[in-house]
Amino acid sequence: MALRAVITVDIDAVDFIEAAEQQADLLKVIEPLKQEFPGTHLKIIERRSRRAGLGVSSAPQADAPQSGSGPNPS
Repeated sequence: MALRAVITVDIDAVDFIEAAEQQADLLKVIEPLKQEFPGTHLKIIERRSRRAGLGVSSAPQADAPQSGSGPNPS
């Protein structure tokens, strides 16, 4: 069985310099994990903050046509 464990750490940084410092801190923290589990890696991605009142949904809208799904209208 193959499993993947994910640890999420939310970071708020003022700029890229602070983000790089926090990345360095995280790399120090995960070093023991890397010794125990050699496949351990750190991936940092940018989070986009939501604007008030503008929720983003990945679900298709009810009135949006779906290509290739459902019966063909006759």
